[in-house]
Amino acid sequence: ASNAVSFLLHALKLTSFKLENKGDSKIEIDQNEKLRCVRIYFSNNDQDREIILPATKEIELPSERAEKRIRELIDEKKRSLEQSVYLKDFPVISILGFHVPYEQRSINDLEKNLLNIKETYKKHDLYEFFELNSHKLNIIILNDGDQYIEDAAFQIDIDKVEGLFIPKKIFEKPKDPFDYGYGIPDLAFGRYPEIEDNGSYIRIQNSSCLGRFGKWDIKHKIPVEAFLEPVRILLFNNLVGQVIPLKCKLYGKNLREPIEEILKIKVVSNTEK
Repeated sequence: ASNAVSFLLHALKLTSFKLENKGDSKIEIDQNEKLRCVRIYFSNNDQDREIILPATKEIELPSERAEKRIRELIDEKKRSLEQSVYLKDFPVISILGFHVPYEQRSINDLEKNLLNIKETYKKHDLYEFFELNSHKLNIIILNDGDQYIEDAAFQIDIDKVEGLFIPKKIFEKPKDPFDYGYGIPDLAFGRYPEIEDNGSYIRIQNSSCLGRFGKWDIKHKIPVEAFLEPVRILLFNNLVGQVIPLKCKLYGKNLREPIEEILKIKVVSNTEK
């Protein structure tokens, strides 16, 4: 009987690897069983390996809205000056550094504001475009085995394509420069995944903050998010109809070979439901 089993194992080309437990005894686990024990999927309730995401919508940035409003005010002020000989375009002086609304500024000041509008609203533009309009993605790792995966490290490789953008950091909401109150600390600082541009592909891997150093033990039977803070991703209109593969790898001290999974993002038009 043992010869028959050996023959079947050889014919199926099943391999095994060994795990060292703390008592130094060796436990052999079938390679195929290892793959069945760990599931990797998107962080939604359906445990999907493929999701559908709409392309990023075209938006009017804060700098563009401000520019439009300033031009409207300049036109209004010029018309008012033309209609009345008694009106003068006096500048309003800022007192104690308080902000002067555009409506109260002179034409000359408004025209100067236009020259620096992009720089003035740079942080606002970055926050609204990359933070408010990006998709926030995380990955769930579920260890269905009966042991911890020790010193685990997780990474995703995505081939670079035109129209795909993954920011290397979180753009914070700009603070009012004239707000002298105590600010709320950014709890996401240092938690965002490390994003590496490797030429032909982008690599996303664990943050090394909070003493985790990019590695942690994955308990069994408990779903865990791969990243402390979701990855921000933008998908532009030229990607509509395409499928973007995410090549995932999970490493562990007690895994001889990494566990691999390919997740997929299908990009659709932002007008589709």
